[in-house]
Amino acid sequence: MKSFFQKSCCGCLVGTVGLFVLILASVIASAWLWPEAWGSRDLGNGIYLMDFDPGPIIVKGSTFNGRTCNGGDRIIPRNNGREYKSERLVEFVEDAKSSKRWIIVKTVLVKDRSEILKKFYLMDKNFTKDTPADSIALRHVTCFNDSISFIETCKLKKVDISW
Repeated sequence: MKSFFQKSCCGCLVGTVGLFVLILASVIASAWLWPEAWGSRDLGNGIYLMDFDPGPIIVKGSTFNGRTCNGGDRIIPRNNGREYKSERLVEFVEDAKSSKRWIIVKTVLVKDRSEILKKFYLMDKNFTKDTPADSIALRHVTCFNDSISFIETCKLKKVDISW
């Protein structure tokens, strides 16, 4: 006959293993069910807003865990900081929105933790999923350094720009 201590230890072990399995299953399921929790937002047609260091970027997704995009080829901003390194400038995505046909992106250029410029991008999603990221960036993305020309272009193309 088992003592009370032996019965309770066995129950603790089973409970601990069960809890571990439940947590592991939740983590794995979250990559499928809630990719946003892992820093990945699907903007459509293989394009993702992805959390990155030092800030969010837009990529053409190529590495996935479930529905969570873990990597891809950078589209916005195009540079990876090398052009700005000597001046300690960083550009990252502040906000992005997508529809069936368009993606609109607002980026911010920061120097020494102070915002110095906002840029706006308009991306036409009229390309195939096998189109390379460089081709998308060159042929389907337009950059605006001022909000007025961005708004005028969006109105002309009937793009909803409500953030």
